[in-house]
Amino acid sequence: PATAGGGEAPAAAWSIVPVAWPSFVGPDADAAWRAFDERLAVAAAGDRTTVLLVRGGAAPGLGDPRDPRGFRGPDGAAGSAAARDAFRKAFNDFLRDLARRAAGRAAWFLLADVAPVPGSPDDARLADYELKSASVTLRSEAPGAGVGALAESEAEFDLLLRAYAVSDDLAPYIDAVGRRVGAADEADLAAAARRVRAALLARDAGASIWMIVPTPPGLPAERTADEAAARSLELLDGGADLAIVDAGSAPDAARLALAGVAAALGRDAGAAPKNAAGVEPVSGADALRWTYFFDDRNFREIIV
Repeated sequence: PATAGGGEAPAAAWSIVPVAWPSFVGPDADAAWRAFDERLAVAAAGDRTTVLLVRGGAAPGLGDPRDPRGFRGPDGAAGSAAARDAFRKAFNDFLRDLARRAAGRAAWFLLADVAPVPGSPDDARLADYELKSASVTLRSEAPGAGVGALAESEAEFDLLLRAYAVSDDLAPYIDAVGRRVGAADEADLAAAARRVRAALLARDAGASIWMIVPTPPGLPAERTADEAAARSLELLDGGADLAIVDAGSAPDAARLALAGVAAALGRDAGAAPKNAAGVEPVSGADALRWTYFFDDRNFREIIV
């Protein structure tokens, strides 16, 4: 579940479906596809915006592109060019099948573990190549969907920035950049979102910025809702276009977070004029903070 700051959909209308490529390799592939089709059908029901979180990585019998020493073949030794090409073909075939099944039902593909490990040989050039290849493959079967790249650590975000600099033409292939909030960011989430936006400004100013925030572990339900809502709103206030609530091991945490966001925004609050601060309450509602957005795709103003 996610909270949109750009006005494309209400919070509860976003669903994220994880898809791990290694599960689709080998004798259990058919079962994995059946399970995926069922999850996608549920997620795409109604007017929800569905995001497929697609994880690459090592695959049995094909190799490991994310070994710190560089690509490893099926035997664990340094992979040959032919082994790498075979791995890429298998992964692209999977992406093509995935996009074909999801076309018209999934609005976004968010790529994770597709680039090499930061610090591995030739990491930036390979990240640039692999992200472009994956994006082209997905768009060939689902031309209306967006493609995003997820950085789950500061090192992965730095690698993505370096990949942009390799050829200076990665931006057209990436519609969104996701950044998982780290422990060091939690003291000031709005500042973390501003840093991501500032870093991307010169490299891909048009990319939508998605921030993933965890729910605090071990809290009562009411506190979970309050804390997750506050974290999401901080990220939006800092300029994130989408705040994604990571429920972790608590199955109800994401639902509670969305409920908390909805409660914080309130039903009785009307947007204040742009030259004023906060919210102009009606019907006795408490005043709330608000964030102004401009949706240049549809040329409209959005207040969240």
